[in-house]
Amino acid sequence: MSTLRQLRNSAPSSDQARDFMDRAHAVYAITRSLDGLRLGNWTHPLISWLGNYDGLEGLIPPEDDPVINVRDLLARYLTQGRIEIGLIAVDLSTMRFLHHRAAWIDERKGQRRNWMPLQQPWLDFVTHGEVGDDLRLWQSEKPWPPSEQVRHHLLAGYVRQNGLR
Repeated sequence: MSTLRQLRNSAPSSDQARDFMDRAHAVYAITRSLDGLRLGNWTHPLISWLGNYDGLEGLIPPEDDPVINVRDLLARYLTQGRIEIGLIAVDLSTMRFLHHRAAWIDERKGQRRNWMPLQQPWLDFVTHGEVGDDLRLWQSEKPWPPSEQVRHHLLAGYVRQNGLR
């Protein structure tokens, strides 16, 4: 059987078709929105940053899901036409999911290791707990890292990606 025929035979039926709004499809919607905003060259830095929050969605309220929040923000911008990257970075740096913080805490030893999302992916952080550690999550009043640092990180990624040093 040809590869094309195998693909056709394995395609979902119309009643099993993917919903373009489901979470699994969100990252593709993000890339399409960036392309539509003529910011496709920001895709790698933005998805890399967003990847640091991968896995956190299972522990925070659904309305704070990082991928869905970014998808929806960019979709809103897409309906408005061309938007400056700085404005998008400002909005990204204040999103609700940035208010969720985490730390490994060992009260017996008085130790605390905070998650630093700009330096360490969530999925790496959660594997670094030690015997006696307790993983704690909480929501802070202000974004973490601070909005200014997130904006700088996102815009610096754009500059690096485009060789604009």
